[in-house]
Amino acid sequence: MNTLELMQRFCSDDELRPTMIKPWRCGEYVCASDGHIALMLKSDIEGLPTDGPDVPKIMPDVVQSLPFKAPELRMLVDGIPLVKVMDECPDCDGSGDCECDACGHNHRCDKCHGSGKLPPKEPCEHWDPRAKIEIFGVTFLQPVVRKLLEVAEAADVETIFLVSKVEPMKAMSFKIGDFLCAMMPCRSDYIVGSHVVFNPTQVEA
Repeated sequence: MNTLELMQRFCSDDELRPTMIKPWRCGEYVCASDGHIALMLKSDIEGLPTDGPDVPKIMPDVVQSLPFKAPELRMLVDGIPLVKVMDECPDCDGSGDCECDACGHNHRCDKCHGSGKLPPKEPCEHWDPRAKIEIFGVTFLQPVVRKLLEVAEAADVETIFLVSKVEPMKAMSFKIGDFLCAMMPCRSDYIVGSHVVFNPTQVEA
């Protein structure tokens, strides 16, 4: 995976955010973000758009260099229990409601009983996107933490550095090789799901 392929994975797929659907340039940096996590790298890659958000400006200030091991975090993340994957109900398109042909009003979908989901034809499990991971006392959703680990694995580095201040409900920034990554936290009580705490082993900076 090359640099642009990696950064594309951090871009938004929201058509209402057209400037964020592919990597862009901010001065000397190539940037990518989906609104929950942002990644930037000093690079001379040319031919990129320049109308994306100013990621360097919103990146939390570098004030420290607290190291932890990516493989330890990976082990914790991969140990979170899997959840059963459900299919979207084809009758109600996942809404749980169907329009009645007789009266024209909406009513609970008979096929899925209002849940909007049906068991898949072939049972399968996947990691829970609702699961939360607490890092240095701040809580993040599992998909965001998995993206942080993607950078470490793509850059082939084992040590990640927390470089910003730790403040509840404020973005935290991490240095991973030559990359700077900012992650937005979530409320620890925001949604139901697994909640695990990462207690990193102290390592040499």
